[in-house]
Amino acid sequence: MTTTILRAEHVLDGLGNAPRSDTVVALEGERISYVGHRAALSNGTDTPELTELSFPGCTIMPGLIDPHVHLIFSASMDPWGDMGRENDAQLMLRAAKNAAALLRAGVTTVRDCGARNNTIFDFRGAVEMGLAPSPRLLVAGRPVTRTGGHLRQFGGCADGPDEIRKAIRGLFDQGADFIKVPATAGFGSRHLDAYTSAYTDEELSAAVDECHKLGRKITVHVTGTVGALQAVRCGVDSIEHLPMMPSPNRWEFNDELAREVRDRGIYVSATIAAGYRAQQYIDAGNWAVPRPGRLGLAERIENMKKLYEAGVQLVTGTDSGARMTAFEESVALEMETMVGIGMPTLEAISAGTSRAAVAVEMDDKVGSVEVGKYADLLIVRGNPAEDISAVRNVVAVFKGGEQVHGSQIARPVAVGVGA
Repeated sequence: MTTTILRAEHVLDGLGNAPRSDTVVALEGERISYVGHRAALSNGTDTPELTELSFPGCTIMPGLIDPHVHLIFSASMDPWGDMGRENDAQLMLRAAKNAAALLRAGVTTVRDCGARNNTIFDFRGAVEMGLAPSPRLLVAGRPVTRTGGHLRQFGGCADGPDEIRKAIRGLFDQGADFIKVPATAGFGSRHLDAYTSAYTDEELSAAVDECHKLGRKITVHVTGTVGALQAVRCGVDSIEHLPMMPSPNRWEFNDELAREVRDRGIYVSATIAAGYRAQQYIDAGNWAVPRPGRLGLAERIENMKKLYEAGVQLVTGTDSGARMTAFEESVALEMETMVGIGMPTLEAISAGTSRAAVAVEMDDKVGSVEVGKYADLLIVRGNPAEDISAVRNVVAVFKGGEQVHGSQIARPVAVGVGA
């Protein structure tokens, strides 16, 4: 088997360690086979044919992970309106477009947190057939929501413990990897507010129990503090958003809630990228459809900061596809925000790689530059450990050992030749 050697100025393992120099990464098939000094690969005996790809002035790091995307969304100023005008076949084509954009940005694993009908299952099937390039996909399918609740347009309404259990069983039978439940309403929900619980304790506990009984994870959409407290009590595995709002337009950080989230090891995607550019657009004096009750960007970032200071495990879920939340930049934007609130740069990189891999239960396969892991790698110009924005400077992307984006400088290397 041919060994491909990747050489760059630095290697970042994604585990929080400082970048290594004088280090190469070797790939055999889909996996990383070696990380270390180049000379050790040139022993003149059992080394197979070598091909070297050189990336001067660059850093090799793990492919990025986004634990919260919606591939069928348009990331326009009105993604819900766009979805309403598109049929399921068109939504699948949009998913293909967005998946390709994620790969170009160096995102090699995503968790899709909700799509209409069977679109995301069908799209994943197309990816598995080789019909469309895509990051590795973990999918929830239709979110399980109460009648009239948030994300009801996706077609997953269920009421009462028995209906909820049946819906979850059906989703897993279709191939869902995890379950998404809106534990509160959203800002666009009719006849419901986003600050109280959407389900009763009995209903949400049934959802959690059914997932865990089947050995699967459950994540919940949360905006209101009351709903967040309920979700934590019921034993959810991760939380999306968590802005701690006791009432409309009011932010009040709840220390007790933050401690409970931390102590139970619940991962949180603060999704600051969601609507970040839309808020800038509005602040510049442009008109947009109002989103009543939603927190301002500064308060959302302060909420993220306090979650971090409380010891909550933050990961880089972005809600890509939401209002002006572009697939091309959202993970980078989330990382930049993390560094902006005081998170060390190496930890922010881990939040988007190895820690995110743990959150989505893929840490045995991806998330770090280690021997035996899938060769899902991002190569960027510059050094993200010194400037996190360097993750935007994508030079090349590998998924499963195959280069799926970018440029390269390749030269064959003879067996036994040191460097």
